[in-house]
Amino acid sequence: MKNEKEYDDIISNIRAAEPILDNGNVLTAGIMGRIEAISASENRRRRLLSASMVSATAAAILLGLLVSEISVPSEIPPTASANYAAVGKYITGYEGMSKDEIAASIYERRERLAAITQAIRLRSEKHYE
Repeated sequence: MKNEKEYDDIISNIRAAEPILDNGNVLTAGIMGRIEAISASENRRRRLLSASMVSATAAAILLGLLVSEISVPSEIPPTASANYAAVGKYITGYEGMSKDEIAASIYERRERLAAITQAIRLRSEKHYE
């Protein structure tokens, strides 16, 4: 309790006492110099932040271009696309068929799939009744 009273007395004496200025111009110049130094460092920080954002954006763009060049070939050889088409026809069973025959086959498969779907739907509706 005694320490708190002494502390409060010291603080009140410090607040009540007026500063003694031997040379007010030097004090003012020192304060202004510190303010200018603070604003200069903030400007430096802003410039550094802007430069880092620009360089990060450029790095991301370059990385994207590099990845796209590596993963996507610039051109596909004609033999490769012909081979892919032949393999696709072989897998789907369209080997040796004309475009009209392929279209008719796809239409028939779609109709059969629609009929099967309808039958399943009807069975499930009867099951839940």
